Amino acid sequence: MLQNIETSLLRTFATIAETRSFTRSAQLLFRTQSAITMQMQKLEDVLGCKLTYKSGRTIQLTNEGEALLPYALEILRLNDAVQSDIKSMRRHSEIRVGTSDDYAVILLPRVLEAFTLENPDITMTIHCSNRDQNIEKLKKGELDMVLAPSTLGEQLGETLRLERLVWAGAPETQIGHDAPVPLTGFPVGCICRDLMIQSLNQNNRQWRFVYSSNSIVSIHSAILSGRVVSAVEESTVPAGADIIDGKFGLPSLPQVKISVLRGTDRSNRACNRFYEHLKAGLGPVSGRSAEARLVS
Repeated sequence: MLQNIETSLLRTFATIAETRSFTRSAQLLFRTQSAITMQMQKLEDVLGCKLTYKSGRTIQLTNEGEALLPYALEILRLNDAVQSDIKSMRRHSEIRVGTSDDYAVILLPRVLEAFTLENPDITMTIHCSNRDQNIEKLKKGELDMVLAPSTLGEQLGETLRLERLVWAGAPETQIGHDAPVPLTGFPVGCICRDLMIQSLNQNNRQWRFVYSSNSIVSIHSAILSGRVVSAVEESTVPAGADIIDGKFGLPSLPQVKISVLRGTDRSNRACNRFYEHLKAGLGPVSGRSAEARLVS
């Protein structure tokens, strides 16, 4: 009847094969020489043959020992790989995602819900900041992934989908065609803010920022007040607001890309699984997304 071979016995044998010395092997394995001798005897008993012999001051391998060595090395490699992989999964039980507040509040909740149902042992941490700050944190290894908008001409990570950039305002909003456009939005560093101002400037339309905030809930409240408008991705138009493209002489706006950037550690299985969920959950959509129904 075949017996299981303990990996500790194979590790002792492989070390002896490398050092050609019981004494040196005992030092490397932090064991006594008698313990090394006993392990080799046990391994030889399991296999039913001699594996080593002494030649002068060194240890040599028998024919059976030479035959065993490549198997022993491969078994030890697999043993170490399994342990390293499993421990790596435990070390990476937290996924750190950097994004903007609007994506965190509107786009990510359904993706997070589906992912955490399948992966209850993984902790999701969402860091809200502007795009440039999140990308810098990703480069430093402080984030595992970044979800961010980008312009059509940028090569930034992988594009998940294209979004219409639209003007959003309350139903009662009124702006004179010659009056400066009252704006709200995220602070400097927001792509949508930059494109909004760029479009206004290119069309010689005056504008003024009335309200700026890092909170999408605050920005949505400002839009719904009827006093300001903003350029937002179509899927992030707040419930109760209108898309007012073409009204009040507002200029047309370009499309933007929703992009995902990943860290350099592509062996992180938890991050890879979440990445697949992002692609599935934030793939191409048409029309105004149901995800945008934010209740303030």
